[in-house]
Amino acid sequence: MHIVLLEDDRDAREAMAALLSLDAHTVVQAHDPASFNLVTGDLRSGVVIFDLQLAGEVSGLTLAMEYQGRRKAAGLVPAKLIALSGSANQDELIVSAKAPYPIDHRFKKPADHAEILIALNN
Repeated sequence: MHIVLLEDDRDAREAMAALLSLDAHTVVQAHDPASFNLVTGDLRSGVVIFDLQLAGEVSGLTLAMEYQGRRKAAGLVPAKLIALSGSANQDELIVSAKAPYPIDHRFKKPADHAEILIALNN
């Protein structure tokens, strides 16, 4: 499975990418809007695991929604979206943003690797 991992915390991102790679997934990493847009330019990632709140002005949620929009415009099926958040009010963040595409799974950080694997396979 080709996965984009959008996380601004370097240690958390690299640890999760390493674990997912052990499970035979191809993982490309992004830490900000520019790197996310670079690694998703080809639209081939069928899964986006993203931090809801990135450092900076653009949220991970916004980037994930834009990616879904680009896939839809290209006639591709939606990517699976898995949101991560250190915030207890992650559902409120999603509702208040009026996200136009559904988020398939939501996890509070630190996310359990086994639960992420189950989400990937569902």
